[in-house]
Amino acid sequence: MDKTKFTERRRKAAEAASLSRMGTAILKKRLLVAWISEMENALGYTSMEQPITVHVAWKFDSFKDIMEKKYEPVLRMGVFAHELLHQKLTDFGYTNRIANSFKTRGEAAIFMNFMNTLEDPAIEYFAPNVFGSELLESLWFSISIIYKNSPGIDESGSAYQQLINALIDFGDMGIIKGKFTFPESEKYFKLIAPKYNEGITCPDARKRVDIAKECMDMCRPLWEEELKNREAMEKLMDELAKALAKYGSPDEDEMPSIPSEKNGTAKRRDKLIKKIEEGKKSEKASKDSGKSDKKEEGKEEKDGTSDPKASDSDSAEETSSEFTSDNEGAGNSTDKDDDFESTKDDSGDNSEKEDSDDNSKKRNRRHYGEDAELVDPANSETDDADIDYIIDDDVLDAIEESIKSEARESERREREEGAEKSETPLPDFDISSSAFHDVNCLNRRPQIDTDRISSVYMNFVGDYSWEIKTLEKSLEKLFKADQEELRRATSGEYNIHRGTIGCTAKIFDKKKDPGKTKDVAVCLCVDQSGSMYCEDRMEQARKAAIVLAESLTKLKVPYYIMGFSADGAGYDVIHNHFVTWDNRKKDRETLAGMSPDGNNFDGYSIRYAAKLLSQRRESKKLLFVVSDGEPACCAYSRSDGIADTVNAIKDARRVGTVFGIAVGSGCDQSVLQSMYGRDFIAVTDGQFLTNVLGKKLLKSMKH
Repeated sequence: MDKTKFTERRRKAAEAASLSRMGTAILKKRLLVAWISEMENALGYTSMEQPITVHVAWKFDSFKDIMEKKYEPVLRMGVFAHELLHQKLTDFGYTNRIANSFKTRGEAAIFMNFMNTLEDPAIEYFAPNVFGSELLESLWFSISIIYKNSPGIDESGSAYQQLINALIDFGDMGIIKGKFTFPESEKYFKLIAPKYNEGITCPDARKRVDIAKECMDMCRPLWEEELKNREAMEKLMDELAKALAKYGSPDEDEMPSIPSEKNGTAKRRDKLIKKIEEGKKSEKASKDSGKSDKKEEGKEEKDGTSDPKASDSDSAEETSSEFTSDNEGAGNSTDKDDDFESTKDDSGDNSEKEDSDDNSKKRNRRHYGEDAELVDPANSETDDADIDYIIDDDVLDAIEESIKSEARESERREREEGAEKSETPLPDFDISSSAFHDVNCLNRRPQIDTDRISSVYMNFVGDYSWEIKTLEKSLEKLFKADQEELRRATSGEYNIHRGTIGCTAKIFDKKKDPGKTKDVAVCLCVDQSGSMYCEDRMEQARKAAIVLAESLTKLKVPYYIMGFSADGAGYDVIHNHFVTWDNRKKDRETLAGMSPDGNNFDGYSIRYAAKLLSQRRESKKLLFVVSDGEPACCAYSRSDGIADTVNAIKDARRVGTVFGIAVGSGCDQSVLQSMYGRDFIAVTDGQFLTNVLGKKLLKSMKH
């Protein structure tokens, strides 16, 4: 591709399309990508309305001192990869149920803090089970860069925040960045870190949620203090609102298996847990020894009392001993942990291979580095060089080629769509009748945000899949039977039975031409006047239009869908041409944006639709008019609207069959029936509109 034509706008569109394609393939459902504006101050998040949309920052000004600009696409892909893992592996539904079970929103917010700090490294631990190649490489790179850019835990404003930041670093790298400045933070970190490590390597998404809640309960004294801080509370509420906006659940049949080999971060976490456990045992042994000595001293005291200073010391030691006991009681030095250590030791030294399999994030941060030195949390200063993750040039080239490929495909589609637009101008007929002349009509394609409406349309198609499939199968069966039907004729294959009877000149059989079996053209006109807003009438008409469009498209039956209204934008009549005979996918998607407005000039619009059908070569022409009541517009105030519509229907029946379908229980059915006569049906319950339309279509095609 010529780089001079690769503008930022085009590159953003191509890169979003490339990531969207990858995500859709992995999730097996549509996923979109949107870029975060600089004002949002976020690296990435996911919007859960359908289709799911991953939002990623486009620029990274805060990383310019630690990352070259050429790596920005890699970082964007890494942020996207992390959000994609959440969609694949996180059970948002169960998480939200637990969060909503708390009595106060403050406790729910604290739970989400613990949950996020555990879930983020867990999904990245299992990342190699979900994807590989550039996505995995980008994920590791993004973890490294974001970890390097994050502040140390010693910059935390409270003991609770220091604990959360330490857990984040623990998940990211197995290295705590900075020093503990709150003793209680270090105390609770050592208490729950083994449990956290168990949660990170647990493939069961729901069990991870339970472990996060268990860790939260173990730290209750620490976070209860946090809830007393009003400013901190408001921040937690903001985080809670964002977290609870998610929903969904992972594929139950795709629970990830435990990676057979541990990466650098997993090994560093294991080593840190081992040091913590050894420290506990040593501390407990020392305290037990101290207690034994004190018992001996107590026996020598005649009055049963001790020195006040000694009493204070005993009290402090008992408290510390109780803390250690509780920690061991949490199940962090069980046989399961022994097995865990054994698995780690048996994994062997496969550092190069293990570098492709790592974990975790920091609510906007990531990690890596196999050779990084373990740093004790009480004295943790790390060289940035130890956590660098190098991206090879071939990874950069692969990402760039994927983006350029999407850009080329986009250019091709634009050329084709541009050619289609120039080839198919909307028809502008001179429609007149005995009552009306020189009517001012606006024929237009719907003015709709096509990027947004495309996803909405696909959701509708999914919702209506049963109706679409039913109508499609019925029509397909009809066409197949029609194709094999023998037609009696005066020439063709001699029928010996009919020839011997001698009662007719049609003694030959002739098979129908398969190319003529779908010899039908359909036009659907939908009343878009303001009254269609009532009783979800427009919603039902839109559903019928989409079902008809998708069914006829699959069967390659030509059709036209047009909405009509009146007295708007300075025109007597407005026709919204949703789908023309060309039947472009982009046009079908605009059906999702069908909405009511204005009045209805039925007579004019029916004559226009009949004119459209008259230009078709098919022998069967069907016109369906979906409306909810009596014609009403400014032009009809000077004449009889019903009489004009009746005349229009008569004229249209010279071209083909015309059906009137009334929707809504509030419409005047007697007026509509007087206009359409025998070819009229009222649908008071909107859910049957699609069924009625399909039956009328089938019946017409049989004759």
